[in-house]
Amino acid sequence: MTRVLLAAAMAAALGTPAAAQTDGPPNVVQGHPTNAFLPGFPEEIDGLTRASIQSKPQEGRIAATYHHPDDSRNVQVLLYRLYEGGIAGNVERAAAYMADGDIPMTRATVRSPAGTGMECMGTQVKDVTYALCVAEVRGRALNVQVGEVTGQEVTELDPAVVGGAHALAGEIVDSIAAAPEG
Repeated sequence: MTRVLLAAAMAAALGTPAAAQTDGPPNVVQGHPTNAFLPGFPEEIDGLTRASIQSKPQEGRIAATYHHPDDSRNVQVLLYRLYEGGIAGNVERAAAYMADGDIPMTRATVRSPAGTGMECMGTQVKDVTYALCVAEVRGRALNVQVGEVTGQEVTELDPAVVGGAHALAGEIVDSIAAAPEG
């Protein structure tokens, strides 16, 4: 329960649209309406099932959660408008939020399998490792947060857990990026 609440709080804090860019209707960015991305949010990915999905086209947002009862991971995905100044503002906001973990935040620039750049941060809160990757997808920001219960409090992140989270985030980024093209 704690991991779900922490994940929900993190997604809510990162997805607040108050500082979003306002050049044009929020529903259409680079010629793609918000709901054109819905098919990119898979029903299942890496053994996890989509538990919820919510589209708010008037805000230019789609949010989804993934989990499986037999898996210690929980994934939250949020597609939304870029903040003023482009993706750097979204990344810095995510980094500021992730800095509040129990251990020093790690940061890495990684690529999805299709080559999309992702800025990824990691931290630990109690016995849950969090990895949050932020990517720009067709003029929008995409946050993919993976929380994994490790069962222990740590002083540094497990590279296998973080690498797995980055790989999963990359698969999700590529799926959503390809959706508007059908």
